[in-house]
Amino acid sequence: MDLPIHLATGALVGSAILYVEHTTPHTQDSAQHWAKVGVACFLLGVLSHLLLDAMPHYDWLFYITIFKPFPFWWHIPQAIGAAPVVLFAWYILRDHPVIAMISLLGGIYPDLEKLAYFDFYLPRELVIFKQHSCYLSQWTPWTLEHKTALIVFEVLLLPTLLMLAYWFSVQRSKRPFLTTYCSEKYVCAKNRVF
Repeated sequence: MDLPIHLATGALVGSAILYVEHTTPHTQDSAQHWAKVGVACFLLGVLSHLLLDAMPHYDWLFYITIFKPFPFWWHIPQAIGAAPVVLFAWYILRDHPVIAMISLLGGIYPDLEKLAYFDFYLPRELVIFKQHSCYLSQWTPWTLEHKTALIVFEVLLLPTLLMLAYWFSVQRSKRPFLTTYCSEKYVCAKNRVF
């Protein structure tokens, strides 16, 4: 799948884990507790990436050749498409910026490995997800035959993932368009750094 979809999935993972963390009674609010939350966000983000890439997909929505004169031109359209997703994720998870960053990073980590392997010649021994990161995407006859359906699926998947991430964020704070624990008149009930 394309980078914006993986980022949106990372945002969904972070938002869902923070919702569970917020609604589950616990006695700890320590750095160790938040480290566990961060590790869970990263690992589930990586898992979501691998599961999405295991599904049939077109994977070339952002193949725009006008950037060919630039080095690494194939990454520029992906980065442009990813920027609004990152900003949206940062908005809905702004009360936990470290968790937001970890979730987004987990959602794209296997592709970062692929980028390091193919574009910056990372040694194969250092690649964790060899089945994913050491091979380039290729179309199969089935993919080409169902290209339109796969494109529609990917285009609809992106806003669906973002809406679900937003829904978890609103449920966590119980206020639409203001997804923090603080109100303007009162001091934060919980001053959380993560």
